[in-house]
Amino acid sequence: VFVHPLDLSSLQSVKDFCGVVKKQFKHIDVLVCNAGRNTSGDITADGLDLLWQTNFVSHAVLSLQMQPQRLVMLSSVMHHFVNLEAMVEPESWRHIAGTKAYSTSKLASVLWANEWNRQFGDSAVAVNPGAVNSDIWRDLPTVLRRTVFEWIYLTNAQGCQTALQGVLASSVPPLGMYWQPYWQPRQGVPFPVFEMLGPFAGPQCTPCRLPRNEKDVSASLWSFIRQAVAEFDVTTKCVHIS
Repeated sequence: VFVHPLDLSSLQSVKDFCGVVKKQFKHIDVLVCNAGRNTSGDITADGLDLLWQTNFVSHAVLSLQMQPQRLVMLSSVMHHFVNLEAMVEPESWRHIAGTKAYSTSKLASVLWANEWNRQFGDSAVAVNPGAVNSDIWRDLPTVLRRTVFEWIYLTNAQGCQTALQGVLASSVPPLGMYWQPYWQPRQGVPFPVFEMLGPFAGPQCTPCRLPRNEKDVSASLWSFIRQAVAEFDVTTKCVHIS
């Protein structure tokens, strides 16, 4: 076990972390981008919304620096609840904030996995852990977490199953698909309610709800992260971006 601090609200911390890890290891087999928060309202030293940077931007920059052989991006059922069809200009991603920041970060994780596979081959996957009674709810009343959440939400052991599938599976789902943990009553993009509180069934390969112009939106997101890499002086000498 090798431990080193990483603060995803700081791109300088991402840069420092990558430098230390690259000295310790010749390559990275798997990178699981699992960190996340569900509250925001603050702006980071990098000028980005705290939730948006923590949940997605720093993860994307980290993945470019680490160049893992397998990349697992944590998404959520909340990716269903945002429309990003207008996000075709790279600069537009800089201003993500407010009530849509969480759902945007989770759809962006899917788009990042899609574009990663276009750029580097099929080695990235997005997964939805499900509604999990995890420490992400630590700011809510304890009585709520120990009653309602324990009754209807997945345990941490269940919630990690899709991420483990992303790590261990011999192949990744096709573009526009990801793993989520609930039984689905029909084929195709599920109704969000069935991807939120349904019967636990283990990892299920399921279509995502993507923008109609997904390829254009994903390309603009890719360009934004490339700009962030250059703008915040995160070393790119080990990264080949086509």
